[in-house]
Order: sequence, then C-alpha cells, then structure tokens
Amino acid sequence: MKKITINAKKKVLTAKIFNFIFFLILFSAKAQQINLALGKTVTSSSVDNASLPNSNLTDGNFSTVARTGNAEIPPNAEWFVVDLGGDYFIQKISLGAVVPDNTLSRRFMIVTYPSSLSSLGKNPLTYINNNGAAYNKFFYTSPTSSSDYVFGRTSSNPNIPGNAGQTLGPVFEQGIYRLDLGIHKARYIMLLNLQDTKLEFTELQVMGSSVPVRTFKNGGFEQGTTSTQLIYHLIPEATVEGWSTTEGVAGEPDNIANLINAKGGAIELWRTGMNGIPSYEGNYFAELNSYRSSILQQQPICILPNESFNFSLAHRGRSGTDIMRLVVDDLDVAEFSDSNVQTGTHTGTILPAGTTANLILNKDATTATGWTRYYGTWTNTTGVSRQISFGFKAVSSSTGSVIAGNLLDDVKISALNAIMTFDSKNTSGNENVPTANLPKILINGPLSVARTVQIDLGGTATRGSDYTTVPATGPLTINIPAGNYDGTTNTAISLANIIQINQDLISEGTETIIMTLVDPGTGDLQLADTSSCQGAVSSAIYSITDNVCYKNPVTTGNTLATNMGISAFNRAGAGNGDWPMIRKGGYIALESSTMGMVVTRTTKASIGNPVIGMLIYEINDKCLSVYTSTGWKCYQNFSCPD
Repeated sequence: MKKITINAKKKVLTAKIFNFIFFLILFSAKAQQINLALGKTVTSSSVDNASLPNSNLTDGNFSTVARTGNAEIPPNAEWFVVDLGGDYFIQKISLGAVVPDNTLSRRFMIVTYPSSLSSLGKNPLTYINNNGAAYNKFFYTSPTSSSDYVFGRTSSNPNIPGNAGQTLGPVFEQGIYRLDLGIHKARYIMLLNLQDTKLEFTELQVMGSSVPVRTFKNGGFEQGTTSTQLIYHLIPEATVEGWSTTEGVAGEPDNIANLINAKGGAIELWRTGMNGIPSYEGNYFAELNSYRSSILQQQPICILPNESFNFSLAHRGRSGTDIMRLVVDDLDVAEFSDSNVQTGTHTGTILPAGTTANLILNKDATTATGWTRYYGTWTNTTGVSRQISFGFKAVSSSTGSVIAGNLLDDVKISALNAIMTFDSKNTSGNENVPTANLPKILINGPLSVARTVQIDLGGTATRGSDYTTVPATGPLTINIPAGNYDGTTNTAISLANIIQINQDLISEGTETIIMTLVDPGTGDLQLADTSSCQGAVSSAIYSITDNVCYKNPVTTGNTLATNMGISAFNRAGAGNGDWPMIRKGGYIALESSTMGMVVTRTTKASIGNPVIGMLIYEINDKCLSVYTSTGWKCYQNFSCPD
C-alpha cells in the first residue's frame, strides 16, 4: 500500500485537480431585443436642474431621472424628443416613472415619426386634431365620458395642456409602463405633456419589430375578433395579427382605464352585415376611418433589388363616395374613390410616386354590394434590398367626418419568392450536448410545393469522429415542406436530426464546422440577397468546445501557496519538490494517478438542514449536486469556473 502524506497548513483545494467541484453556476441569459434608444440624443423643452439631465432618459437605468422645467406657455407643452439616429420599424416602447408616483408621468402623449416628416411643433392639440395620417400618436390620460373630451379635456377645463393633476392615467405598475404597439417606422420619439406642469421620466426604451415579411398575414381581417354581434369593434392594434394603425385612441374597451395593459391604437373591425353591409370576403372587414384619418398598414415587406410584387384589395364607401390612398414605402402611389353602391363612382388613379415605381393598376367589376377589387404590381426600382411599408391612408369621406368611411377588405400580395438564410453567422456548443445551438435555416415567404436545400460542409472538426451526419458523407440535403414561412425561428428548419456532435473527452481545443447554403435554383426558393433586409447569412460557423477544463494552476506572481495536501506519491514539503506549496492559489491539493475523491452519497431529501455550499453525490439524480441560495443544483456538464 502506498504511503499517504498530509501536509496541513491551510485548508485549500487546488484549482487544477478539483476545480470542477467548486465552480460558479452560470446561467445563459435569453437573448434580449436591442434597445434602439440606448445612449441616443435627447432634447427637451427645458431641464429642471443639472442633476436631472436629458441623457438620463436613455442611459439604460430606470433609477435615474430626466425632468423638464415648466417654462412652456399653453397651448404649448413641455416635451422630450429622442432621436434614434435613423429610421427603424419600432414595435414596443417602455417608459419609467419615479416610485412612489408624483403624477409628473401620468398625462402625456407619444408621437413617433420618420425622417421624411418633421415635427408640427409642441402644441398637443396640433397632433390631436391633425389628420396627417403618417404620425403615430398614442394618448396616456383618463378621458371623460364624453367622446368630445376623449383626450382628458373636461367641460370646465377644455384646454390641453390642462391643469396639473387633472384626468391622470393610471399609476405605472412597479414604475414601468410598457406600450405594445403595432409596427411603425420612426426616427423620432416625442413625449409631449398633456398637463401644464413639469414632465418627468426615468427611462425610455424602444424595441424594433420582427423580421419583414414576404407574404401578408390576416389580409381579410379574420383574426382580431370572433364576435358575432353586428356592431363595430375597436380592437387594439397589437392583437390584430399583421396590421398596425396610426389611430391614437386605445382599443376596446374604449376607455383609457385599459391603458396600463395597452396594446396600441384602435383598429375598427366590422362584422359582415353591420349596417346592412356585407364583407367582400369572410366574416369581417375594416373601417379605415376609426376616429380620424389614420393609416392602416401591413407588416413591413422585405423586397429585393429590382423585384416586383402583385397586390390586390377591396374598397367600398360607407355612406357615399369615400377616398383613400395606397401608401408604399411612405409614398402615396395610388388613389381610390369608391361609392357604396354598384352604380356609383369607382375609380383607381396612379399618382406620380406610383409612376416612378412602375405601378400597374387594374380593377374588377364592382359587386352588387358596392365593393370594388383593385389589383396591380409594384416594383422596387432601386438596386438594393429594402424593408418597405404597405398600407392605406384615409383622405376623405362622403359625410365630411373623419370618424366614418373607407371600408377595406381582402388585402393580398403575391409573386414574391421565398428566401432563405441561416439564423446566425457564428454559434457554438459544448461537445457533450449533441445538438447544442446548431444554426437553423430561416425561410421567409410562401412555398407552394416542398423543396430540398443542400448544405456543403467544411471546417477543422473531423466528420465521423467529432460529429456525425445523415448522410455520413457528401453534401447534406434538407427537406423544406410546403407552407408559409415568416422568416423567424417560429418556422425555422432545424438541423438537429442530421448533425450530431460527439463527446470524445479529448482535449482538442475549439473545432469548427463551416456550413454553406447552396442556392437551390428553383425560382420559388432562393438565397437571401447579401445586402438583404433579412440579414442574409449564407455561411455559418459552428464551434465545438471541449467539455472539460484543462487550465493549468497559477504558479507565478503573488498568489498564495497551497499549504495543505494529500498525496499518493510519497512526497510533501520543501524537500520534496515544494509540494503542495507549488500548487498556487488553492486551499487543499489532492493527487493520485489511480484514486479519486468520494463525496457523500445520499439524496437531497435526506438532508434536513442544507447550507449554501454543501456538496453531495445525488444517488437518485446520479450527479454532483450543490446547495445554493436558490436550492439544489445538479451538475451534469463540465466547464471551467470562468
């Protein structure tokens, strides 16, 4: 039997031999959306004092405060404007308020607009009364019961900005208000006070939209409501799949008490038969004029260089001849004038911006119920890929009222091929997880028939030993079923069933698999353009990392010696190679070539009073388990502590 020598000066465990016992628990955080407002320039009507600067509004910290003074003279109001630095399709906004609430963040409006537009000033009534449909507006206030005072005005005080503390919206939950909008193009985010006092927020965050589409969703407005009642419904835009509006009034129920869970402005949907008007198709259609002349638009379209798409829509006047325009890429390209009867006016006119885009416009015969279907083609005449908007803007109604008119149904686009890309250019995974973080193939657009996609392989990893594939040699063939794909991971094609990573327990360092998509050449499925708004990735690198930590102990510098050791090699002390002192930075060093350390073998349930840091071998879970501040944690994957 070998002699065991113990040198006990300090209770230290060397990082080289047993660093897998006491290491940090690392949780991989789910990828978060990018805050487009972080660090961006903020201007304001005034700054209350130097300790509350505008920059606090976009510093990423909900505990700092930006506050204006109260120098503006009504009808102008105090304001903040955040410049995102460029146009983005935005979808979500979060605002922070001080806790406990001091009412300075409780009555305001949000106005967003792109670079192509300019501010109309800082008078809130300009935006409330303005029928310029391109501005996205949203109001945070408590209205009166009268629709004439829906923005918080009262008969005794009809002014905006109104008296401080008057008709306030609800207190932010835990100091944060989250507005889930539809999708709107914006560069500027303006916060405009609706009360005559200081305006204060702790933070503004702006999140971008999802991937632009290649086919429309919910073009017939069949998703959004299931009501069978013959009444109109004001539906929050964020709950009507595929559609957004610049209408600023909150959706059903039609009052601001619902603001704290706001889902954007209102999209007005009608059930077929409402006011004796049948839908063009399906059970529902939309009224473009909800409370004012707004824009109703679909999700942004990803359009490739010099690519064309076909579109169609059905339009009808409500009580007479209503006029609306088709807006593509923020430009009015066509105008439609339609009566509510078959024999009335039904005309479609190409506007100058439509001529520039080689717009083609035709129509079917008007139906007996007054609907006219228009159809045509729009072309991206530029040499670059673009993310463009597609929507409809109310111009006028037969009654002269902005709150009634322009019925819309059955909106479609077609003739856009599906495009494909990897979801990431660089991913990695540990070799002990067979399919960890493998890239996925994103498909965007419709496929009427199933297709196959080829992937060529390269890299430093050895196929057959470091990883295996189906088939074992040659290019990989991926089957893509027919269907509508939205370009996100929700409809992505996984590679987990054809690529498996092998655990070889050999220290080889990081190895790579390079995967390259090959253009299928089928016409209806193609590689995304390298400059695409889809963010094309035709070649992805997957890095295989070792599952064991092979780092050497620190032996230089001022690191303390390890003064306690248990050795199976009959050595210890200064006369025996300075062992274990040479193993710097530990509390205890263990060494043997034939023996290991055995920890307590038991179950978590058998330990009545566990303490943080306690380590056992859990015989039911078959793993090392350590007790932490959040309970027992089972270690199944090896890793380095840092």
